[in-house]
Amino acid sequence: MPLTSSAFTAGHFWFLVRNFLRQGQAPPAQEIARVADIPVGGSLLFEYPARSPARVLVRVDEETFVAYEQQCTHLLFLLFPQAEQRQLHCPCHQGYFDLMTGRPLAGPPRRPLARVTLEVRDGSVYATGILCIVIIIVLQLWLFTATMNAYLGGDVAVPLPAALVSLVCLGLNAGLLRYLYGLEH
Repeated sequence: MPLTSSAFTAGHFWFLVRNFLRQGQAPPAQEIARVADIPVGGSLLFEYPARSPARVLVRVDEETFVAYEQQCTHLLFLLFPQAEQRQLHCPCHQGYFDLMTGRPLAGPPRRPLARVTLEVRDGSVYATGILCIVIIIVLQLWLFTATMNAYLGGDVAVPLPAALVSLVCLGLNAGLLRYLYGLEH
């Protein structure tokens, strides 16, 4: 357990250092398409930011566009928009995601999709950021659960070092959340 906690801590330090070096800079806004070029129910693949995994833009109705990563959160298979049913479909294991929120509806996927924030101006659709789904709370709870399991199993030497590592992770998580918030805005 201390090795795993150290790995989490090192990973959080890396995010903190990257945040400091980049000062929370989000990718620049990028024009994806002209509004007139995408019919209602139509979709378009694009990269945002450059050299990143494919994203999919879907025109839901005359006024509404949504965009997500095009990979299923289960096993990274490609997703296909089904605008009429308001969902994204992964044919690998029959996974479905809600088109408006990116949340899983059916199948093995349990995590929502990363959403690309959009802005429509001057007749074009622009990607302006990516909303990352944060699993920090899950990791913090895992560390707490592992600590309690070890303590209840009779290992009385674990709680103090684990509590210290947990406090360090909590502080690093605050820095990571700040970094992710900077990316989203």
